[in-house]
Amino acid sequence: MEYDPRKEPTVWGASSFPELPWKSWRILQVIGSGNFGTVYEAVKVGGAFDERSAIKHIPIPKSRGDIQEGMQQGLFSTDSGARQYYAKTKERIINEIRLMQRFSGHSHVVNYHDYEIVERQEQPGFDIFIRMELLQPLPEYLRGVGASDLQTTILRLGMDVCDALTALHHNRIIHRDIKPANILHGDTGFKLADFGVARSLEATGSMTVAGTLGYMSPEIYRHFDTVNHTSDLYTLGLVMYRLLNDNRMPFLPTNRDIVIDENMQTEAMARRMKGEPLPAIPGVSPALMGIIIKACSFEAKDRYQKAGEMFEALEQLNRRPAVLPQAQLTVSKTGALTKAAGNREEAVAEAGDTITYTVTLKNTGNVTITDVLLADSNHAAFQTMKALVIQAGETVEIGYPYLVMQDDISKGDIQNRITATGKCLSGMAVTATDEHTLRVTDVRPRLSVTCLYHLRKAEGNHQAQAAEKGDAVEYAVTVTNVGNIKVDQIRLSSKNQRMNTIFDGTSFNLMPKEKWIGSFQQDVEDEDIASDALSRPITASGLSGYGSQVTANGDCAVPVYSNKHGLRLLLIISIAAILVGLSLIILVGLTKETSTQESVHPTQPFELVTPVTTPPEVSPSGNNPILSQTPIPATETLRYDGAEFGYWNDNNVFISGGTTVREDETVHQMLIRLSYTNISAETLKVDSISVCYQDENACVAISEEPWELTPGSQDQFTISVQGSGTYYLYVNGELIGSTQLTIASN
Repeated sequence: MEYDPRKEPTVWGASSFPELPWKSWRILQVIGSGNFGTVYEAVKVGGAFDERSAIKHIPIPKSRGDIQEGMQQGLFSTDSGARQYYAKTKERIINEIRLMQRFSGHSHVVNYHDYEIVERQEQPGFDIFIRMELLQPLPEYLRGVGASDLQTTILRLGMDVCDALTALHHNRIIHRDIKPANILHGDTGFKLADFGVARSLEATGSMTVAGTLGYMSPEIYRHFDTVNHTSDLYTLGLVMYRLLNDNRMPFLPTNRDIVIDENMQTEAMARRMKGEPLPAIPGVSPALMGIIIKACSFEAKDRYQKAGEMFEALEQLNRRPAVLPQAQLTVSKTGALTKAAGNREEAVAEAGDTITYTVTLKNTGNVTITDVLLADSNHAAFQTMKALVIQAGETVEIGYPYLVMQDDISKGDIQNRITATGKCLSGMAVTATDEHTLRVTDVRPRLSVTCLYHLRKAEGNHQAQAAEKGDAVEYAVTVTNVGNIKVDQIRLSSKNQRMNTIFDGTSFNLMPKEKWIGSFQQDVEDEDIASDALSRPITASGLSGYGSQVTANGDCAVPVYSNKHGLRLLLIISIAAILVGLSLIILVGLTKETSTQESVHPTQPFELVTPVTTPPEVSPSGNNPILSQTPIPATETLRYDGAEFGYWNDNNVFISGGTTVREDETVHQMLIRLSYTNISAETLKVDSISVCYQDENACVAISEEPWELTPGSQDQFTISVQGSGTYYLYVNGELIGSTQLTIASN
């Protein structure tokens, strides 16, 4: 095909190209450059077909500054001396060109077609032009080789270069400068180029040091006279090592995140020149690695003694049946449970326990797996982990803790999936998964509802202990989660339809031992008295983490006054009067206060307390109205933790001390919070709690539904103050402790 200048690629800086001695050839672009010259791609103009070659231009010297430097060094002192000096340099290069031409036609040596010498007229020096076959540079060729084919490609490269070295060594020539830049690729495979520093063994005397520093054999580096053809085999092995080692020399880190500096390179070369064995490259066939390490032996006698021997070893490996790469990764996960203080169920997880997970990764394939990352469906521990590299047959273990949360208990068994991902050198993705399940404590969804009311009498109504038409009943409802899992979407309801109107839209969630307090007001109508609506219980219902319904009822019965009810009404009023005189009870059922669960209030909040700043008149113990607290050593199961004196503030938070008792509202404002703890090693079933004031005949039952108290757990509840005196706490009918309270009312 004839050359068409209209299809010529755009060439930047073409005006700086040198004038070629061959008028039929035209430079297209620069394809390489080095210390000794520049290589161009050129095309023959006017030919019958598109004939292209590589043309190497070697300027001697490169610039006028080199002439001045030569004079300063005393190499010559005049232009005439410079011409003689550079003429000798020219002759040496011509000898190297003729040496290369001796191997033209060899399938693995670059063919030199022609050369021209142009002597400069205006200053001493020469321009040497060498026209050779156009080949592909090695780095460019390798960019098109997939990772799975890299070892086979480098094995083939070694064989081709060994074949070229066999021809050179047979002619007693040592190349001395084998490096990636001097290896090209063409139709017949890989070819060896640039004999610029080659030396003939026919010469007598000591050989001079020549070659690229980073690839020198130890004997050349140390200026030994015993340099022979095994130095070329050492350098070839080093080139193969680097190409297989992610383009990094031995003893340099292969992590791409690490930037190689001069100190690292110096240290790596020093280790090599001291004879330290080269480390095996991860993922490279042991057989191929063995050939490379033998070629790079520190002592020349331990290397292949002939290029043909190394060729045969590579060829034998090339003839072996191909072993298909297998990328396989397994992952397994185990967990060890550590109990938190106070948690006693050894075989199951409870909130606060710690699970120490161990993840075991194993590469069960025959190739290296890189970029290995982990992901846990229940944990963020691996979001910042660095990628791992796992060699064939290698096992890696990783441990990390997991704190059991209340949500885990609410969900039931702690189930999570561990996923490992990575890839092999071919780019193929590798994935492995495993699942781990740990049983949690038995799920106990449970609610408790308590109710406190305050009757505000209308003008003209005189029944102090019973509701009459026109009165207003102010309710305070406390819903407590007394179970061990979260309850969601809790709603209130009642058979009193006007209450349901107030409750409409109220919904909340409770974690274990959390409470919700709501307040509302209902005006008493005739229909409430006639239908006995004020005696209807309040029901709290919600959903557990499993979706099961959780329901509890609270008694909010208010005595009513009606002339129609006669003796029955009087009996109800009498009983109610006794109960009100003893206490109006709020069961909070908490062992801890929490700020994470906001109380939900209807539109008309019911203020249980009105804080005042005047200190209470307390006698005789200063600001603490509690005189003494006496645990009763009647049981080894429960411990009485005492009581706190206080009141509810506007936000329904219990405040210790700091208020004045008003005689007319003592029951509604002053409170005592009592606490006790399960000190046994067993879970205690609590069937009943009661508080007695002054004697056992004036007692109030606190709980209506049984619940379980785990070892080490504390229970708290709050009751209204009845006045000065001693308060006794009974659990399951046993006296646990007492608290004496003295208050001076104003």
